[in-house]
Amino acid sequence: MKILFYSTNSNKFDCKTFKINSFPTCKMEFDELVNCFPEHEFFVVTQTPGMFLIDLFDDGSFSKSEKVKYFVINSDESFSAEKFSETILKINPDVAISVSFWTTPFDWLFIKDSLVADILNSNGIKTYCTTNKTSFISFDKNLTNQKVNELISNKKIKNLKIPKSIYVHHELFCSEKNKINVQENVYKEYIFSEIKKLNFPVIIKDNYCTSSYGMEVATSYNQVITFLNSKRNNSDRIIQEYIEGINFGTEIYSKKNKNKLTHHVLSPFIFSTNKYGITSPKQSVKIGPIKNPKFKISKLKKSLQQLACELKFCGITQVDLILKNDEWYLLEINSRVSGMSKTYASSMNKSLLQILTELTQEKKLKSIFERKNQKENLVINFKVPIQTENQMEEISKIKNVKYVNQLHNLEAKQDREKGFCEIVLGNTKNFEQLKIIFDDFVNENKLYVDETLLQGTYDLFNLLKKF
Repeated sequence: MKILFYSTNSNKFDCKTFKINSFPTCKMEFDELVNCFPEHEFFVVTQTPGMFLIDLFDDGSFSKSEKVKYFVINSDESFSAEKFSETILKINPDVAISVSFWTTPFDWLFIKDSLVADILNSNGIKTYCTTNKTSFISFDKNLTNQKVNELISNKKIKNLKIPKSIYVHHELFCSEKNKINVQENVYKEYIFSEIKKLNFPVIIKDNYCTSSYGMEVATSYNQVITFLNSKRNNSDRIIQEYIEGINFGTEIYSKKNKNKLTHHVLSPFIFSTNKYGITSPKQSVKIGPIKNPKFKISKLKKSLQQLACELKFCGITQVDLILKNDEWYLLEINSRVSGMSKTYASSMNKSLLQILTELTQEKKLKSIFERKNQKENLVINFKVPIQTENQMEEISKIKNVKYVNQLHNLEAKQDREKGFCEIVLGNTKNFEQLKIIFDDFVNENKLYVDETLLQGTYDLFNLLKKF
């Protein structure tokens, strides 16, 4: 069988200024994949940087697995979904799997990958990728809220809530500045009246970007108004009630079998939060998978199964959540590979590529993720400052290190924008052992770990101990 992995890009990418490195490398993971599935042919079609699929060097070249055929398109060249699909159609694979990644300023690459999947499907190629409609719903956070609220109201989804929120259309909000005949901005008056009805504090986030970036917390009505009237308000926004609870994230894998979709919800990871009570891309710590019934995991899985069925998820989908007073709140949906994907794979002693390949095989979905009597699967994901490539490789060799990944923006002017090195440790039986492994790693290695991150990590361990 011909199995093809693909991903598109919509942004220009300079491999000399933005570096992505990981251990194990993509080449290493493809070598392992070929050994696991010698009966299949594997192909890669991607646009640079090709996250999760290629290891890109400064000169634009990349390392290759000898038995994998690559078609890599430089992102300096504009490539429509139609043109990208032509490359795949020439290969004529039996199945094509999207490995969509994220980007800024708009987290929308999974929509382009869905457009490619639509073309491939119409040409008889089986795909693992969410539909155009569902991808757009997850891209637009206001649409996500509307759709999920609709499903909850119609009792298509049970035991799941959405935080109350107000959508602010930027052009309408600023219309008196651009339309000389507008004397009073009625839309702005309406928005202000709706904001007054919210419970504070609230979260202010971009409607289309990866929401953890540029997120604001406002504790009063006046703070919200000040932000909306400032120059920082330069896009459509969501004003959402802050839910004071425990932050989680999970992934849903969906498999096709004779045009019927089945879904498997993974046990969630618990997330640390920063001083504002929100997850930070640079400082967030993830521990899991969490299976303790006191966290109402079974209730969550049933709700997300219903969500997956209603929105027809396909392939991989990530969901952010909060648990408050035994009630689950959905924050957002991402129809793509996420920052959790490699962490989940590490907890299963598999590569992400292996998991995605297993989706295409004749086996039950549950068996891919759950092995009988498997106990040693707890891991922790945390970040340290930027490392050299040699340092990363040395870290990857340390006992209990499962995965190391780094995103480094050499042109960034602020430290928070330069990136981070992400480390996954673990595969232990219980959280006490996981804490010992983390402590040993921090104490024995000369790596600076941010004090805020350390505090967040120990807060999570203390919380898990209470349960």
